[in-house]
Parts: sequence; C-alpha cells; structure tokens
Amino acid sequence: MEVKKLMYPKRMKLGYFFGKFGISLFCSMEMYYFASYCTDKARLPLTMVAICLNVPTVIDTIFSFLNGAIIEKLPHPGGKYTFWMTIGPIVGVICYTITYIRVPGDWACTLVITITLIIAHFFWSIAENCYTALPAVLTEDAKERGTLSVLGATSASWSGFLFGLISLPVINWFNSKVGSETHGYAFMTAFGGIIFAIAYIFLAVTIRKQEKLDEEVQRAGLKKEEKVKGPTLKEMLSNVVGNRPLLILMLFGLLQWTASFSASGMMFYFFNCSMGAVAMMSVYMSARSIGGMCAVVMYPVWMKITKGRKRNITACCMTITAVFQLIVWAIKPPAIVFVVGMSILAFAAGVSQMPLIALYSDAATYGEWKTGVNCRAFVMSMYNIPLKLGLLIKGVVISVILAAIHYDASLPPATFKNAFYNGYLLLMAILNLIAVLILVAGFKLTEAQVTQMALEIQERNQAKVDAAEQAVAE
Repeated sequence: MEVKKLMYPKRMKLGYFFGKFGISLFCSMEMYYFASYCTDKARLPLTMVAICLNVPTVIDTIFSFLNGAIIEKLPHPGGKYTFWMTIGPIVGVICYTITYIRVPGDWACTLVITITLIIAHFFWSIAENCYTALPAVLTEDAKERGTLSVLGATSASWSGFLFGLISLPVINWFNSKVGSETHGYAFMTAFGGIIFAIAYIFLAVTIRKQEKLDEEVQRAGLKKEEKVKGPTLKEMLSNVVGNRPLLILMLFGLLQWTASFSASGMMFYFFNCSMGAVAMMSVYMSARSIGGMCAVVMYPVWMKITKGRKRNITACCMTITAVFQLIVWAIKPPAIVFVVGMSILAFAAGVSQMPLIALYSDAATYGEWKTGVNCRAFVMSMYNIPLKLGLLIKGVVISVILAAIHYDASLPPATFKNAFYNGYLLLMAILNLIAVLILVAGFKLTEAQVTQMALEIQERNQAKVDAAEQAVAE
C-alpha cells in the first residue's frame, strides 16, 4: 500500500507558497507599525496604547489553545478547512483594516481598535491554523511535507523583503493623496490583506475535492445509523498530552520564538546603543531577508548531509547560528562587519526554520497512530501556541532588561553598549542552544517510522471501511 499524496501537487505547492507570502505580508503591519501608529498617528494616551497592544494579544493567546478544537468541533457548511480558509481571511482583513481608521474621541478609538483587532485575530488565526495543518492532513509523503514546509519558510522571507521595500513608501504616498496621517496604514493593510485572502481562497478551492474524498472515506467507515462526529475533547487532549514528539517541538518552539521575538524587540536598542549606527538597522533587515530568501538553495545540501533527517537540519543550522552569535558577542565587530556577517548567517538561520511544519506534521501522524483518533487540525494548531506565548514573554524579557540596566533615553547611547550586546546576542544564543539540546535529546521520531505509521493508519481505516460494507451487506 502506498502512502497518501497530494491530489494536485503543483497547484498545492503554488498555493502554499503564496498563502504564507500573503499572511506574512498582511501580519507585518501589526509587527512593525501597529505600536507606532497608536502613539504617533492616532496619538492615543499611553494608558490607552497599552490597552490596544496588550488586551487583543492576551485574548489571542487564550484562543490559540482553543482554535484547533473550534476547527474540529464547530458545525460548518462544506469542509472545515475550506470553510475557515475562505471566511477567515475575509473577516480578518475587513476588521483589521478598520483598526487603522482613526475615529473621533480617544476612548472611542481605543474601543474600535481593541474590538476589531480581537475579531481580526480570531478569524485570521483560525485560517492560519488550517493552513498550517494542510501538510499533515493532505499528504503522508515525507518528501511532499518537506517541500511544503520549505516553501512556507521561503515565502515568509520574500514577503519580509517586499514589505521592507514598499510599506513605508506606500503608506506615505496614500496619506499624501488623501491628506491624512492614518489612512495610508489602512490602505497598506487592505493591500496586503487582499493578497492574503486571494491566496487562501485559491488554496481552499484547490483542496476541496481532496477534502471531500477524505470525508467520504470517514463516512464509509461508519455503520449506517452512525453520523460523522468530530473527536471528543478527551481524544483531542490525548493526541497532545501523550504525544512526546509534539511536546518536545512545542518546548523547542517556545525557546526559539522567545529568542527571536526578544531580539526583534531589542533590535533598535542594539543598533542605537551597541552599534552606534541606527541607520544600519533597515539595511540589516533587508540584507537578512535576502539571506533567508536564498537559504532555500542550501536546503537540498543539508538534506544530503543529514541523510534526510529534518530534525538534524534544524539542530545543525541553529547550532551554527548560536555559535556565530557567541563569536560576534565576544569580538564586538564594527556595524558594517556585523551586518555582512549576520546576513551571511541568514543562510543557516533560514534553513533551520524550513523543516518545522513538516516536523509538526510527523508529530500529528504519530498522535493518530498512537490514539487511533484523527484530530490533526487540533494537533497542528499547537504550532501557534509557542509563538503566541513567545510574543507575551518577549514583553516581559525586554521590560526586565530595561529595568535591570536602568535604561534612560536621555543618557548617551554608548552607556548601554555592553548591556544590549548581552541582551541581543548572548541571550539569543543561549536560548537557541538550549532549544537545540531539547530537540536533539527529546525528538526521536524518524522519517521511516512516520512512513510506517502512516501505512498502518491507512490499513486500519481500510479495515473499518471493509467492516462497515460487510455489515451493510448482511
């Protein structure tokens, strides 16, 4: 018996690339401009800015634990992935675009921003969870899963590069055309959102036929009087709690995302205080994105070096990244040397992210093999939980560092040179090395084991279908 493969591989790969490209472009508005919009453009008091920044993030983090269950259990017309990947982007884009429309009155504006952002987060997060689950749901082939994972990681780098080039010029251009300080933000959000929605709807149309066939197979395995039911809460939790590979990946992801987000939050301080060259920050961001874009050419090389072990690719590349960060921390090079060196390093850092979706997909297969229950959407939704928690922890980390060094913007930036070398490079390297040790020590699932598990799952499912058909015949 052959493992299940993609029904439309070319269309699926194209859609998966542009799906990640679209949502990364769309979400970059919140990552890079939302805070400054609230303070400098909407000109909200700091207490209200804190509400806009923190309340939606906390609620989004809470829902990240529930999104997978909502996908599995909530009634919906059509396939669950098709439905959410169509509705989610549309509602999310509309609500998040409204977020950047400045309404009169500070409290009214705060309320509009908070509510629309909460709604937008909910819908686009569920759509993103469906997107993340597709490699685990649509194919059992290790090569296809790896390809989709690489395409997603590569497209995020392309999106970051494009966003860095066009975002501010587009915002300023539209503001000048309409005579507003804020409407350009809404326009740029809508622009990225339209690309995001088109890409996800294209994916939803592409997967619908395969999703229908999977539903028919599921119904065929039931007795005549039985109805298709989603997994129970107990079954979903058993797919997580008893899933050692998944738990290891989540702990690894928590450390990795905390390091990544904390570094992003301290980037300005690092270039201003440690490098003494804040103007180089934008150059570094663009150069790093180019390195990440080009990293895809190194992936086949790493596949050969590691003999196809996706775990080892991530571990090796993250180790190289962390060691290089420690070297830079020790020698403290000039800004231009730092930018060039770290941009080259992006080849390794970019490759380290490429297998992650495929690794989570393998963990989803392991969960179904162990429990006998298919709730892959719920298992794959766990990918986003370390990310959301990393965002929350980032705020704590940066606040603690600023308080510990008694940061004062009125003092000469060089006063804090060593402090931000430690916070930006040393902390990042230590967290990355700990993450690698956890991944290597805890994640033992091999590609051969996953393929065998997938075959056993198919055999079990076929046995259910045969038993149901025999029962009907009798």
